[in-house]
Amino acid sequence: MDLNKSFNGYRAYIMDTGAFADDGIYGRCLDAVSEYRRCKVERLRRRDDRNASLAAGILLAHALRECAGIDERLVTYEKNKAGKPFIKDIQFSISHTEGCVAAAIGGEPCGIDVERVRRISDSIVNRLYSDEDKKCVMSCAHPEIYSTCVWTRREAYSKMTGTGILMKDEEQKMVMDNAHMEKKNIWLGNYAVCRAECDGRMHMDEIADPAHAEGDMNIDFIAAFCAASDGTFSPDIKMIDSADIVCYYV
Repeated sequence: MDLNKSFNGYRAYIMDTGAFADDGIYGRCLDAVSEYRRCKVERLRRRDDRNASLAAGILLAHALRECAGIDERLVTYEKNKAGKPFIKDIQFSISHTEGCVAAAIGGEPCGIDVERVRRISDSIVNRLYSDEDKKCVMSCAHPEIYSTCVWTRREAYSKMTGTGILMKDEEQKMVMDNAHMEKKNIWLGNYAVCRAECDGRMHMDEIADPAHAEGDMNIDFIAAFCAASDGTFSPDIKMIDSADIVCYYV
């Protein structure tokens, strides 16, 4: 299996999960993914969690079809030593939270994470965040935005590198430093996802500086995307409406 020659290296997708609340759509989409993915969905207890997991599977199927011209139902999933699933010759990463999912695909390791904006608990901040980030959470105007940016960046970076989310202070500082990431030939960025009042659809904007993000953006979710970069890399991230994608697949 090879990525299409016209594919420029990486692509990421972000999508709401609204359409999957419909029982008919849910059932048809469940039949449209592989048995491996279907089993992961059906192991979950809460319907909202199953909706998100299934939406992530459909989004991955869309990425594989669009970027590699293959049917997700026909692929063989393998696992590396850390237990992370992969497909031969294709790297991918998926993430889901209640209401929103994300998927990334590429020829080299990549990582993506999406979370609903929230103030990360003090116990997690004190145990996992760097001293510098702890101070920023306490002092910035919108700690819920900043702390969620930190968490998603850690997750996306750890998914790409396979190192896990436990980091020393120095590594945590580097993960939050765009200039340092660029020196390591790594792209790592945050994106605000929110539902627009004008059309009810989800929209996305890059967050240039998490510590000074505007609270009036009405951000619902924050995503982070991480991938190797040669310095000329420009993220190709698509925002997709779930109502559109389910029409295509079911």
